[in-house]
Amino acid sequence: MHPDDAPIPDLTWLDSAGSTQDELLARLDRAGHRHGAAVATADQRAGRGRHSRVWSAAPGAALALSVYLRPESGGVPVSPAHLSWLSLVASAAVAERLAARGVPTHVKWPNDVLATDGRKLCGVLATV
Repeated sequence: MHPDDAPIPDLTWLDSAGSTQDELLARLDRAGHRHGAAVATADQRAGRGRHSRVWSAAPGAALALSVYLRPESGGVPVSPAHLSWLSLVASAAVAERLAARGVPTHVKWPNDVLATDGRKLCGVLATV
C-alpha cells in the first residue's frame, strides 16, 4: 500500500529516520498533540525497544511506526496511571487481527507478537 492510501489520516512517511518516536514527538511539539498522528518508515536507524534497548533492522526489512493516542473514557482523558496495560492489550489485539486473517501467532509477553515458528512480527511499546 502506498503511504498516500493509508487508512491513518495523519500519517507522515519518511524515507529514513533515526527513531519514529523521536520524529513523532518533534512533530507534535511543532504542530500540537493530535490524536492519531503517526510517523512511519522502512529505514529506522536508531530505534529503541523496551528499557532503551537498541532495536534495528536492515533498511526495507521492517516497518517502524509510531502513533500518538489520547485514550479517553466517556470523553475524559484516561489517567497515565491507568495506561500500564496499553502495550499488553495492543499486542493481544495485533495477534487477534492477524489470526482473523489466517496468520497464526502468539504473544510473548509483555509486548512481542511472534509467528508460530518464533519469528518476531512486531513489538508494541507504549510510552506514557
